[in-house]
Amino acid sequence: MLNGNENDPVKGEETLEKNLHSIYNIIKGSPSATYSDIANQLNKSIATVKRNFQKLKEFGIIKREGSDKTGRWIILK
Repeated sequence: MLNGNENDPVKGEETLEKNLHSIYNIIKGSPSATYSDIANQLNKSIATVKRNFQKLKEFGIIKREGSDKTGRWIILK
């Protein structure tokens, strides 16, 4: 039986927004952070972190400069 929270779209949006803010703050302080670094800091899976990064890129908030190994994240907004 559902307790009412499992399919609540607003709760899902709040979680997404919280994750995006957390990632934004991490890369603001450490632009060379990797997906793995961020996933470990947030206690999230790498797949979740990559999905959140994709949203930040789609919103035009960040972009990647350089290679995966030696590059860094650039904050656009």
